[in-house]
Amino acid sequence: MASNKAKRGKIKKAKKVAGRPRRAQELAARVRLELGLPPLPRVKMSQVLIDFAAPYSGFARDEEDWHTLYSAAVVAWNAALLLERGMKQEVDDMIERPPHNVPDEAKFIIKDLIHRKELLFANCKRFIYAHQVTMTKEGPHLFVTSSPD
Repeated sequence: MASNKAKRGKIKKAKKVAGRPRRAQELAARVRLELGLPPLPRVKMSQVLIDFAAPYSGFARDEEDWHTLYSAAVVAWNAALLLERGMKQEVDDMIERPPHNVPDEAKFIIKDLIHRKELLFANCKRFIYAHQVTMTKEGPHLFVTSSPD
């Protein structure tokens, strides 16, 4: 059985690597498991997408606007991930031919959001596969399907 000092050292190391790449995060998860600690909470991509699109949320008035906003945000998010992988031509194609519900005028918003992803959300590498917006009494509710961490 490990001493308390050794356990504290492992916990400190696990916390330190929380913001590092995937292999370090996997190591931290194994250390937490070995110590009998609960896993760190997983970030919900719906909340990430809400935060990501926040600068433009003031322009959405109804369900269609919210869906258009989040569609543009998904295109920008995935485009930024493709750019990281050196797929510039694919990104140019995505921007030139956005989903049917994203107006042509939204291209500058998509480009701005790509830049926002690179600056503020660079550590999140999950692709977004689908999203759904429904209106509730409290406002829009967003459901997102994404790749695993």
